Amino acid sequence: MAKKLLVVDDDPGLLLAVSETLRAEGYEVVTARRGAEALVRVAESLPDLIISDIRMPGMDGYALVRNLRSAPRTRLVPIVFLTAKDET
Repeated sequence: MAKKLLVVDDDPGLLLAVSETLRAEGYEVVTARRGAEALVRVAESLPDLIISDIRMPGMDGYALVRNLRSAPRTRLVPIVFLTAKDET
C-alpha cells in the first residue's frame, strides 16, 4: 500500500510539480492550497507525511504546524517544510 502524503502550497505550479513528482514515485498524494484546507484534508484522512510551504496567505506553515502539534491525533505526523523563496 502506497504511503499517503499531503502537499500544501499556495503556488499552483509548485503544488503540481511536487505532487506529480511524488505520484511518479508511487506515493498517494493529496493536495491543499491553504493551511485551513490542509486541516480539512487531515481531518478526512491522516497522511503519513505532510510537505508544506512556509509562506502562505492566511494560515502560514508555522501556524499549520502549531495547530497539528496541539492535537493528539496529529501530534506525531512528520512534517517537512519545502519553500521557494524568489525574493532577495
